[in-house]
Amino acid sequence: MSEHDRDGMLPMEHVSIAGGSIKRPSASYLLAMKVMACPTPLPGYAADVADIAFLCRKMGIRTIAEIEKHLGRF
Repeated sequence: MSEHDRDGMLPMEHVSIAGGSIKRPSASYLLAMKVMACPTPLPGYAADVADIAFLCRKMGIRTIAEIEKHLGRF
């Protein structure tokens, strides 16, 4: 996990439970998933736009070109 993700909202990296486990994705991974899966916003529903904006601020991303460069990692 990168230093940027250590202050995440979930206080765990990995939790094992009977029959499975839960892992907290990094902000970087969440941004890639949200951008790649983001539908076109509909009237009254902004889709993942607010989440993408939050993750970009958290990661210091300011331009579309920086988002595209980031997506290249995945």
